[in-house]
Amino acid sequence: MNIAGGRETVKHLRPLAVLLLALCAGSKLLLSGGVELGKDEAAYVYWSQHLDATYALLPFALFGFFHWLAPGSEWVLRMGPILTGTLSLLLVYRLCRQHNLSQRAALMAAAALGSCHWFWHTTSFLHPDGPLVTCWLLTLVTAQRCWGGERSARWRDLILVGACAGLTLLCKYSAAFLVTGLVAWIAIARRDVREVAWVAAAAAVVAAPLLQAQLASGLFLPTTLSTLSRIATDDNPLVRLTLFVLSPALFASPLFLYEGYRVFILRLADLRDSRSPDHNRLLLSLLPGLCLILAFAGFALLRGQIKGNWILPTFLALLPAVFAATTARRRLFLWGIVGTNLAQALAFGVALRFPTLVQELAPPLQSSGIDQSYTLLVAAPDRRREVAFSWTERLCDYRGWSGLAAALNSRLAEQSIETAALASDQYGVVFGLAYYAETGGRLRDYRTVDDPRFRDLSDLYAADPAP
Repeated sequence: MNIAGGRETVKHLRPLAVLLLALCAGSKLLLSGGVELGKDEAAYVYWSQHLDATYALLPFALFGFFHWLAPGSEWVLRMGPILTGTLSLLLVYRLCRQHNLSQRAALMAAAALGSCHWFWHTTSFLHPDGPLVTCWLLTLVTAQRCWGGERSARWRDLILVGACAGLTLLCKYSAAFLVTGLVAWIAIARRDVREVAWVAAAAAVVAAPLLQAQLASGLFLPTTLSTLSRIATDDNPLVRLTLFVLSPALFASPLFLYEGYRVFILRLADLRDSRSPDHNRLLLSLLPGLCLILAFAGFALLRGQIKGNWILPTFLALLPAVFAATTARRRLFLWGIVGTNLAQALAFGVALRFPTLVQELAPPLQSSGIDQSYTLLVAAPDRRREVAFSWTERLCDYRGWSGLAAALNSRLAEQSIETAALASDQYGVVFGLAYYAETGGRLRDYRTVDDPRFRDLSDLYAADPAP
């Protein structure tokens, strides 16, 4: 009877899951399809056309592929993140089922991640976090498959775990802390040198292009990015720590963030009982994220570098623990997480799609000072490269590029200029025009000025020391 009931539940849940995936992907396409590339997106596309392994090789290769399919189409370009986001939701569902959650609870966990603003944005627009989430979830699923059963790990399973970890490294530098935690877990929990060697070797082989590029450049780009997101506030450690803990609320609802922190702390306390049969599984869900949190907490306290999305991958491995609901009241709270996540994601999505709505709200925001609080997130050295000085101006990064490009092309045509070199100290201008103003009849050289992040990509002085 129970088996029959379970099969009946599957029949009802499967169409619902397909419907939710379709609605999620369709909503992202609807809200992002009419939005021009932001300055960071334009930089990623430019980088994808001059591909190297120094930073985010896998995401940039993905963006380059979809740009190749339909050059100049934002709609096609953003299909890449949407597809990887759909795969991530399937992987979350699979991870929860591996942790013995019911199908309904696993579906709820996938809905919570899918509605989270951080996930929604990075899988609707071009961002390295989208592929990072997919690859890290794939690593967690393969690790659970490798070590979740009774049998000992086979060498081919170990290689698969390491390969997935290597792909994660190719997505973003911060993945190094997650992979370090994974290898540390194998060393602590498994105490098997052979397993550590297989996983580490496979990860190193897959991530070899990144490692080689960094060694060849003397770690230039990671060092240059050491000032990224340095907050413009005083040096009070308590202020920095508070901002570090609360800043993820810009990317996930307070309920979701509260529950993530709560479960994380509870699971840390549970680790004291090393005799528990779930001890190793707990350690696997915590140690990579703990390495990530400790690393960025150190950056926040010592360097003032804070950005809310940096520590959010920590909570991916905790989703099964968060959604292991046991009571009706608990399930109601979890649905509250989904609802508040969705409200936040839609607010940002609608604002980018229909910025005139935000402009109508701008006066009260400006008079309250909330709008100008954006500058607190920009360090003094970076302000000269920043074109936005408020949250409403930040939305302008996603509009107006095609009009500017058309005006530029028209002016060049009026002056009968067939070739032109364009340079600016605002990288958004350079890469935005590289995407929207490029025409087959004109050869242009796009160069950034005095921005070391793009030294090996587009720097004017690197190309010509005396231009």
